Amino acid sequence: MRRETDIWDEGVISIDFAAAIVLFLFVFFFVFYSLSGAITPYESEYNRMYPIADRVGGILIKDPGFWSNGTDWEDHVDDIKRLGFAMNDDAHNLLSIYKLDAMMTGHNSTPYPSDFNYNDTTGLPFWELSESSANYSSAKNASGVPSANEFYMQIRPINDTTLSTTNLGLANTNSTNIPPSMGDVVKIERGVFIKGNESGGWVYVKYEGKVVGYKLIIWMW
Repeated sequence: MRRETDIWDEGVISIDFAAAIVLFLFVFFFVFYSLSGAITPYESEYNRMYPIADRVGGILIKDPGFWSNGTDWEDHVDDIKRLGFAMNDDAHNLLSIYKLDAMMTGHNSTPYPSDFNYNDTTGLPFWELSESSANYSSAKNASGVPSANEFYMQIRPINDTTLSTTNLGLANTNSTNIPPSMGDVVKIERGVFIKGNESGGWVYVKYEGKVVGYKLIIWMW
């Protein structure tokens, strides 16, 4: 027996199907809104901090810094206006060991060996600056790090094997434990060389007679 279909029933969406579509759209937009709220702040905060950390790192290795009356701020740390480790305005990426010692905590830095030539017995020095350092507040104010942020800094050899076992363990432990393990943390690295002054003039820091490369590492959060 053939059933006649009312023309008005054709193309009508059932109530169950319409309710399912509405529910799906509601869940979709709820998830989208929740994820966008969780992701956007992370991206914006990281993007805000990265250029600041990059600028701070650039100044530290390209600028000698200054205090009220000159660039020899290492002798006037309490009156420093801008922090910079470069030997002079033209010595980009070439740092003064005396400026590092004046502001940062040095490990195996002094006394300096003859001709600044370190060896396998003592290992090369490394430097760090953290919130527990005596000059942390001065360094933060003079480097341009925003008051709302904190930072940790190391200057260590590119080749880890040139550090003593003790210093390598300390450098690795602090670089792992001091910066937060959660949240927004920016890390930048810059390659540098270091010089000191002895009787024959300014000479590079060396390891067993060979000039060594260092890296400046800054973590900011």
